Amino acid sequence: MSPSFSLPGNPTSDAATKARRWFGFLTRALIGLCLLTMLMGPLVRAESAGLACPDWPLCHGHVVPWGLGYQVALEFGHRAVAGCLSLVFLGWLLLVLTQLELRKNYLVPALLALALLTSQVLLGMLTITEQLDVYVVNSHLLNAVLLLSVLTYIWKKSYGIPRASIPAAGRWIAGVVLVMIFLQLFLGGRVSTHAAGRVCSTFPACYEETRVDANGEARNVPIYFPRMIGSVERHMTHRFMAYALVLAVIGLAAIAERQKWPPRARNLTWILAALIAVQIFVGALNVILHVPVTITVVHSGFAYAIFLSALILRLELGFDRVLG
Repeated sequence: MSPSFSLPGNPTSDAATKARRWFGFLTRALIGLCLLTMLMGPLVRAESAGLACPDWPLCHGHVVPWGLGYQVALEFGHRAVAGCLSLVFLGWLLLVLTQLELRKNYLVPALLALALLTSQVLLGMLTITEQLDVYVVNSHLLNAVLLLSVLTYIWKKSYGIPRASIPAAGRWIAGVVLVMIFLQLFLGGRVSTHAAGRVCSTFPACYEETRVDANGEARNVPIYFPRMIGSVERHMTHRFMAYALVLAVIGLAAIAERQKWPPRARNLTWILAALIAVQIFVGALNVILHVPVTITVVHSGFAYAIFLSALILRLELGFDRVLG
C-alpha cells in the first residue's frame, strides 16, 4: 500500500508519483532497519560482545573482520546493519530535499531525524571509546527510540493523521502513558547496563529470606519490598513501573470504551494492554530462568512493540502539528 498525499494545488506527474512511492518504501525500510538495529543491541549486550570490536569505525583494524569468532561477527553485524540504515537514510533524505512536495511536508521532521541519526552514530562511537560507559549505552538506546519515533511519525503522517473527536483529556492520558513507557525503556536500560537482572531471583517477590519463627522452625519468607539500594533499586524500580503501566493502560482502555473512541483507537488500547501483560510474563521468565539470552532479546522486542503501539495510538488521536 502506497502513502496517499492529498495536497491541493500541487501538480501531479509521473515523476512526482514515483518519488512518493519511493518515499513510502524507504520510510518503511528505515523503520525496519531501525528496529533490527535496536533488537541486535540487546543481543550484543547479552552475549557480552559490546567490545568484541575494540576499535571504531574499523574492527580489529579490518573493514570486514573475517574469521575472528562469534562475538566479533555479532558486534560487526550490528555495525553493518547500522551502516545500511545510514546509507538508506541518506538516499531518503536526498529524496525529501529534492522533491518540492516532500520538502514542504517533511523537511522539519526529516532534519530532526538527521540530527538524531548523527547523534546515534556518535553515541555508537562513544560506546566503544568509553568502554561501554553505562550512561553512554543507555543514551544510545534512548536516542534510537527517539529516532524510531520520528520515523514512525513521518510514516503515519504520509497516510494522514486523523483528528479523532474525543475529549482532550483522553489524548492527554494517552500521552502520559506514552511518556511512562519511554521512562520504562530507560529503567530497563538501567537494569541491563548495570547487570541488575539477576539481583532478584524470584517473582513477584525479589527474593526469599530464611527466618526462624518463635517455635524455632526455619521458613522461607518472600521479600516483596527489599531495601532500595544499588542494583536492587534499579531492578525493583523497573518492576514497580511495569505494575503502574498495567494499571494506567487498563484505565486508558476503560476510558476509550466509555468515551466511544474510534474502533481502531479502542483496539489499539487493548492490544497495548495485552502486550504489557505478555511483557510482564516474559520479564518473570527472565528472572526465574536467570536472564537467558533468548528471553532477554524477546523482552526487548516486546518493549519496542509496546512503545510503538502507544506511539501509533497517540498519533491516531491527533498529533498533526507537532513536527510541522
